[in-house]
Amino acid sequence: MSLTADTIKQFAFKEGASLAGVASVENFPPSVPPRPPQKLLPSARTVIVLGLPMLTGGLINNPRIAVAHTRTLYAELERISYRIGLLIESEGYRAIPVNTSLPLEMSRETRGLVGDFSLKHAAVAAGLGVWGRSHLVLNPRWGPRVRYAAIITDAPLTADAPLLSDLCTDCNLCVEACPAGAISTDGKVAVTRCMLHLQPYYLTGFIRFIQGFMSKSAEERQQALMEPAFWNLYQAVAFGFDYHCSECLTVCPVGL
Repeated sequence: MSLTADTIKQFAFKEGASLAGVASVENFPPSVPPRPPQKLLPSARTVIVLGLPMLTGGLINNPRIAVAHTRTLYAELERISYRIGLLIESEGYRAIPVNTSLPLEMSRETRGLVGDFSLKHAAVAAGLGVWGRSHLVLNPRWGPRVRYAAIITDAPLTADAPLLSDLCTDCNLCVEACPAGAISTDGKVAVTRCMLHLQPYYLTGFIRFIQGFMSKSAEERQQALMEPAFWNLYQAVAFGFDYHCSECLTVCPVGL
């Protein structure tokens, strides 16, 4: 078959993707820290970006439902990415599917907060959305309620044009709704403040528990292992993430 941007998009839609776009590495927006596609594939020419919308019911005020729903979307995106990667490599090109979630680089520099590649920057570069005040990608149809995946490739595909419309209306609903106060009116997000609230049982919560656990007596340690705080840590370790907040997703009027 002839490998083109259109054939890959049609294949992606057939596999279940709701959004598909292509970005040229030459026009890739800079990220902080720098994470260009060429860092993962020096011969990279294009990035294929896929998207799946979140169900409204998956964002109800129940973190267990939200986590399970997010895991479902990530698994589906990774499956579709793999299938596209097989198609690309069957035509003699290289394909690198990017992690949708864990594992992340756990270094002193990144502290587990930065991925090897920015899916949000990729989505914007592929014309699937624009930046919102919450620093989430706003899609015209679904707003920020979309999960993304990407495949970096050396295949010479025709790139899509970025969206020129500004979907963010400066309503500041995300700023007002953020329980951590992590979103500011100038469009900056305090990532650490967000993560401490978003994932209370992630790395920082785990460290706090261990520090407190080591200072306890044998009897107190036994009691600590019977408390919900430890059970939640155990579950978070088993699942890999434990999102406990979706306010910025639910209040954004774009796509509703």
